Amino acid sequence: LAAFTLQPVDEGRVRVRLVAELGLKPALFAKEPDGSLSATLDVAMALNHVKGAGRQRTPWNERKVKVPAQAEGLEIQVPFEGAFDLPGGACQAKLVVRERASRALGSVVHNFEVPDPGSWRVSAPILSDMPGEERGSAPRLRVSRSFVAGAPLYCYLEVYDAPTKAAAAPRVSLAYTLVDAQGKTRKPQAASPRYFIEALVSQTT
Repeated sequence: LAAFTLQPVDEGRVRVRLVAELGLKPALFAKEPDGSLSATLDVAMALNHVKGAGRQRTPWNERKVKVPAQAEGLEIQVPFEGAFDLPGGACQAKLVVRERASRALGSVVHNFEVPDPGSWRVSAPILSDMPGEERGSAPRLRVSRSFVAGAPLYCYLEVYDAPTKAAAAPRVSLAYTLVDAQGKTRKPQAASPRYFIEALVSQTT
């Protein structure tokens, strides 16, 4: 479970998208007459804002998962997303998943901080191997940090409340360093001025 703090919204709040990838074991799937595999999940998400917003919860949502017969014996990863508009402060999110047939139950808790909606800041960086539908749009949100070697990675972030001069567009500088799991630098990028933030990283970790 991961939290992505994104754009400010009305009433001094920040849009937060919670993203999870649910790993389903093969035993949870039933075989359909056409040979495909299916499972039915009930998914709910609860969020507790320590200071101001109190507790919020989504109702149980039914999620039907169907995969081809070739996936038999494999662990299937199922994406799930939820969105909340929150004031700044400490938060805790909880995701609960129930498999309908076996009644197997699983949950995960994630603590995160929502930034001040009026502050100069950047959004939570999105790192993915799946690009957006249009150039400059955000790539698909991913929780996993495991990618296929040699494939391009897309890193996307936005800058909020950057100061402007007259009618000119906000101008910022972007620098980043790509390191591997051992902390070794794989790809440094010196700061360069940009009128928008969009980075394509071709080196995988």
